[in-house]
Amino acid sequence: MARWLALTLAALVAAPAAAVVTDGAVGEARAQVWKPKKQRAKKKAKKPAKKRPAAKKKPPHVPGGTGDDDEDDDRLGSHRRAEEPEPEPEPEPEPDVEDDGGGGGDGGGDGNRDGDGDGEDDSSDGDSFRIDDDLDDVGATVTFDADDLATDDAGSGNTRLETKALAFGRLGIDTIQDPPPNVSSTLAGSGEDILGFRVHGRAESVSRFGTRYKVKVAGRADAELGIDADTQLGVERYEAEIWDTYADAYFSALDVRFGKQIIAWGTADLLSPNDVVNARDLRRGIAVDPDELRIPTLALSARAFTGPLSLQGVWIPVAPQNRFDLLDGDYAILGPHAATVTERRVGALVSALADDPMLGPTVSPILGIGGDPDNGIDTGELGAQGSIETRRFDVHAYFLWGHERTPRIAVADELRDFLIMTPPDMLTPEALAERVALLAQQGVAAVTVDQPRRVHAGAAFATRIEPLGIKLDAAWSPKVNTVLVVPGAGPVLGRPDQLAQASATLSLDYDRGTELSVVVEASHLRVLDVPEGEQVFQMTKGDQLTIVGTRVSWNPRSGPMTLTALGFFDVDSGSYAARPALELSGHDHWALEIAAAIYGGGEGTFGGVYTDADEVTLTVQYGL
Repeated sequence: MARWLALTLAALVAAPAAAVVTDGAVGEARAQVWKPKKQRAKKKAKKPAKKRPAAKKKPPHVPGGTGDDDEDDDRLGSHRRAEEPEPEPEPEPEPDVEDDGGGGGDGGGDGNRDGDGDGEDDSSDGDSFRIDDDLDDVGATVTFDADDLATDDAGSGNTRLETKALAFGRLGIDTIQDPPPNVSSTLAGSGEDILGFRVHGRAESVSRFGTRYKVKVAGRADAELGIDADTQLGVERYEAEIWDTYADAYFSALDVRFGKQIIAWGTADLLSPNDVVNARDLRRGIAVDPDELRIPTLALSARAFTGPLSLQGVWIPVAPQNRFDLLDGDYAILGPHAATVTERRVGALVSALADDPMLGPTVSPILGIGGDPDNGIDTGELGAQGSIETRRFDVHAYFLWGHERTPRIAVADELRDFLIMTPPDMLTPEALAERVALLAQQGVAAVTVDQPRRVHAGAAFATRIEPLGIKLDAAWSPKVNTVLVVPGAGPVLGRPDQLAQASATLSLDYDRGTELSVVVEASHLRVLDVPEGEQVFQMTKGDQLTIVGTRVSWNPRSGPMTLTALGFFDVDSGSYAARPALELSGHDHWALEIAAAIYGGGEGTFGGVYTDADEVTLTVQYGL
């Protein structure tokens, strides 16, 4: 019954959005985001701006994510083409509640987005320009008086300090509740969370020093609790970390950024195969907008430009790694919703033995899968992006000499065969501990985890043919970590190999100003040279995967209610992951959202891995 309630919620949310897809005129592309509504204020009159071709939109973060991208959102306006006449100087605009930045000078920028959501390029107003903010749109706009500004001469506009913050609490309830697995008569493994609570807070501050320099400091904190069917505390996570924190320097033909940053390559919004620089946080499932998943990485990036041409170079001193849970949590790879029955059993055994004084040390190699990587400076990475951006289209090329973001897990052949061949109900804690101890006596590592090198090459194209934005991404890698599976094997018990991969994504977006935004994408991935008779994990056709993704946001009459839907559908297996939501945000600071995460499909498929992880969430947010 609870599952049908979740499906009913999905239908109620999706139906009104689908009914208006064909209505009305199309405005500048803009994705609706999870945020408190701002007080309406009159905008200053602007000159008509020349419309740029559609570029990859990186909407500001919904709770838990980030809106930054690698297109240098802080660039000082659009660089004027050589053939354009120099406009007459105009007085520097004063900041208002709709304008997050200001300043004057002769700088330039990529001009793909102006940060204020009006679809116009502020840099078209003569020599007056604004610095496009990459601040997450996390709360109501805050105005500053002279005492708030980081300068002794606040009226000069040469130095400016801007701060924003938000906090939210989210309650999640599982609609399908299974008891914790029994390992033996006295031991029980980790169960799924039937009730979860998350408190999240973030704050960030941007200081600008004239038109040449900028410093951003941001931090985030999370506290999470999970209760299983036996009312036992299932998950405890307390995290506080520096988020996208960096320093920028802007010169006449070069922009430089150093620090933790988001570098989102590609033009597609949901399924870009070129979005490979930043690691991902995979601990909250796959029914999540990609902008919520990216983790800032420490890097030095620089972009040189002349006219429509630009070249970006990236140096990452230490290779980042995706974050994932091993045993606890609904999306743990050996947790209660692991890909196969065998891996669910192995996870239950390991979780039960982890604190056992006698058998616990013997399973430590398996526990080590979830440990933090010991990456050093020798794991550094280099990347480059070249772009041609005209008024009708954008073309990009990408190259990254890096590492796998998801670690390669190699289980010893003897242990893998034992676990797969033994029926799950006959796997006992003693048998597992004995097998691992025997391998240790033979000098064989039961499990090894590493991040092999990976070379990535790709290209992207974006244009707009009203009323549609059209984007195409393609990528190729000669050696990619690939998990080959047999029945009973998933991402842990599968056999890792390095095979060539090719992928492509076609993206279409349709927008009616700020009221309606629709993105539909189709992505196809092909793994080359798969051995005969073997299958790649989550690919029911053996060596290929086709995913259709969509994101819809409808804000009727720009009112307090917003309906959103995010979904991914595996064409080959029929599995899916969806997140419909209803948001109410009529207050300037408070917002409320009710949403559902719904999964379906066969065992080991794209969405079927999390079939029993359906949940309904209630989120209350307050922004400053």
